[in-house]
Amino acid sequence: MAIESVVAEKIIFEIDKIFLQASNEGIIEDIYYKSIDIVVEGEPGFFLEQPPDTNPERTIYEPNLLGSYTPMQSPGKIVLYQNNLRQFFWSIVRHIVMQNPSIRISKNDLIFTAYMIVQKTYIHEQFHYGCNVFRELFGNQFNSEIEEALAVAYSRQQIDRFRNDRRTWISKIDSHFFDLVVSIAFSYTSPGYKDWRNYKGPAEFARGLKSYVFPNRTMLESNNVDLSMLLTGMISTLVSDKKTPEEDIG
Repeated sequence: MAIESVVAEKIIFEIDKIFLQASNEGIIEDIYYKSIDIVVEGEPGFFLEQPPDTNPERTIYEPNLLGSYTPMQSPGKIVLYQNNLRQFFWSIVRHIVMQNPSIRISKNDLIFTAYMIVQKTYIHEQFHYGCNVFRELFGNQFNSEIEEALAVAYSRQQIDRFRNDRRTWISKIDSHFFDLVVSIAFSYTSPGYKDWRNYKGPAEFARGLKSYVFPNRTMLESNNVDLSMLLTGMISTLVSDKKTPEEDIG
């Protein structure tokens, strides 16, 4: 089972307890709604003040980390922090319910959103892995704030892509609830993370990634090689390879 699914299962177990009347088949088909009343420590803001989650010089751990990437020398490893992701998910749901007392949330909405919260973090860490590969290939300098902003932007673009693909579970989340969730989940306040909107669109992201990896004009560009397209294609190839890097649950 993929690491994202394993991490999400802890949240889904709690969702199942809220919807006790549903059969196993009801996990997919259930259309009943119930008020959310679950004990959660902390608010979304605690997790939206994310520290840098990768550093070539040292191993990182902070109490509010959702995920981290350890560069290759160690060797490379993605870690998802299961309890923090659980707390982040439920703090978002609780915040939405408190601000919208009449909202109706289905079991499906909660399950698919749990996967989305975990998936967006996993994609974020995959991007750091891609940037690690670029540093090994091209020797560019690590810049925490720029890389975090690009990682958040990349994660958001992939979530939006899944949302627009009618075959995915993210596309099946109620539109109003989805909009509320992502508006909170991407409202980062920490340096770097909060600047992701500078790279929100595909063109802005591609230019930002090119400038990060190749800050100066290269001979390739002088020969009309589209480095932006080359790098975005490489990122897609790297993150689709599930064999690397190592993965773990924290």
